[in-house]
Parts: sequence; structure tokens; C-alpha cells
Amino acid sequence: MDRDDVSSMSGADKQDMHRLIYHLSHDLRNPLVNMYALLNDMKLMLAEAEAGRQAVLKKEMPETLKLFELSVSRMSEMISGTNEICHCMFDELQCEAVNMQQLVERVVSRFEGRLSNIEVSLGSFSDVWADPLALARVVEQLVDNGVSSMLPAGGKLSISVQGGDDSRTLVVSDTGSGISQDDIKQMFLPFYTTKQGASGMGLAVVKALAESHGGRVRCESEPGSGTTQYVTFPAVAV
Repeated sequence: MDRDDVSSMSGADKQDMHRLIYHLSHDLRNPLVNMYALLNDMKLMLAEAEAGRQAVLKKEMPETLKLFELSVSRMSEMISGTNEICHCMFDELQCEAVNMQQLVERVVSRFEGRLSNIEVSLGSFSDVWADPLALARVVEQLVDNGVSSMLPAGGKLSISVQGGDDSRTLVVSDTGSGISQDDIKQMFLPFYTTKQGASGMGLAVVKALAESHGGRVRCESEPGSGTTQYVTFPAVAV
């Protein structure tokens, strides 16, 4: 992104970019603080080992390394998500008619290891005019959210595309734990999450990808009653 990109942005886009940068710099501090603390812990363990008390390495180092890796993973997801949102704001989409049934089946196959007690129902599909890589990212994120909400108890995941005169709506429903109305109001904001250790970027990226196509996102849910996500895209161009 250069000065020309920034100067061509609308006032609303500049506010969104400012908010994104502010939250990124603010929210990166938490995993960084954790990593510094864990590094200090590891230094103390190594000092203990050098003093002949090596049992501490075997007992405590594996868990400390695991926590360190989680912090690194969270930072990576936050940065990657921010990068994706910036691409949505500035990069040109490579749109084409996407066969949604094939795309959904391909994405769902990646979750086979997590679907042992989850029924997957694929409804009717029609082609969508979109960037296929962006569309796959949207489907993958919504499927991941739906599957995660039903584990470990299991449930049913339903995916379809509803047609309209000039739009197509991807609908992903689950029978999971549901979402409160307060969380629904904030769930598409960057860095907002109710999951321990999550980056809060997944649904923000979904929203940015939909809006970059001229589409929109919507969610219906109640705690204990499952969730339905709607993502609208243009119909295939004639």
C-alpha cells in the first residue's frame, strides 16, 4: 500500500483502516507479553538444568514450549487476517463463475478428521460470480466455525446456496452452541472473539471478502439453538 492508495480511500475506508491498525498494534501486545514471560521461564529452566537439576526440563519445558507456540500461532493468524483484509480493500479481484457444489465438497473434504459425529447436509447450489480463492476462504471459515461449535457433542451442518434475481446467498447452518445477541453485534469486527486463544480475525475476513465483492454478511443465532450464517454475492454475470 502506498500514498496513492491511501489518498484514494473514502473517509469511511480510512476510518476502517485506522481502526484495523490500532487494534492490530493493541492486540499484538498480549501474545508478545506472554512470549516474553515464557522466554524468561525457559531461561530459568535452562539455568536450573546447568546447575544439575535437569528434571525441571523434562517436567516443565514441554508445556512451556506448547504455550509459546500457541502465542506465535495467534500472532501469525492476526497478521495474516489483517493482510487479507488489506488485500480486500486494495487488490483487484479475479472473478469468474464458480461451481459452488464442487467448491463446497472440496472444502468439506478437508474437515473429514473432525466430522466423525457430525452429519453434513449439502442442499441445492448455483454458480456464484466471485474470486474462487476468496470464496473458498469464506466457505472454509464458516465450515470451521460451524464444526467447532458442535464439538465434542456433534450435530448437523447444512450448506446451500440460495438464488435471487441478481444475487446468490451462501447459507451455512449448524446445530451447535449458538451465539448471544450481544456477540452477534460484534462478531464480524477484527480481533473480536469469545474463544480462548483465538485471533478474532476469521469472521472479519469473511465480512471483508464479501464486501469486496459488493456483498454482505448476516447471522441468525440464539444460545443453545445453533447458528445460521448468510453471505451474499453477485449472481453470475450474463
